[in-house]
Amino acid sequence: LESTASIVSDRVNKVGYSALSPRTDRELAKKWCDFVHYDLEVFHTKSHTGAPVYHTDCVMWVGTTLAGVCSEAIVEEDRGRVLDRLKDSHAVVEFTMDQLASFCGNALEVRGANNRPMLAMSEKAYKALTPHQEDLILEHFDKIIHAPLNTLEKYGGGSARCMLMELF
Repeated sequence: LESTASIVSDRVNKVGYSALSPRTDRELAKKWCDFVHYDLEVFHTKSHTGAPVYHTDCVMWVGTTLAGVCSEAIVEEDRGRVLDRLKDSHAVVEFTMDQLASFCGNALEVRGANNRPMLAMSEKAYKALTPHQEDLILEHFDKIIHAPLNTLEKYGGGSARCMLMELF
């Protein structure tokens, strides 16, 4: 497992979403979920190259009431199951493969003044959102925080969520 990138946590429902890849092992994901008392939702992905997407947090994020996901990247056999589970408790904003490449899936819910929910993402991801997607996100978050993360995205293969640590 590679840090927080291999498992995306649904903290409300205690579910760990994990896309299998050379960087994410099913047994280690299961061990983590057992340790924190989460259910594990494992699935397979396929990127535009045909290879698995290297990290789950490139494919999706899960906030308190809204989840973002590139369902196109989830293989057909797993897609319905994953989306159904997300939609059981969350509104869902879907991203395209182009938006996945712009790191729209690599975002994280954070809390601001007075515990107000905000979504942190890169400027590249923010600029890739459609007006409809932005409106949907702002129905669930007070603000979208975004900053240019060009170096990390170009050379590190990650984005905003990769730079943040969740403390509880």
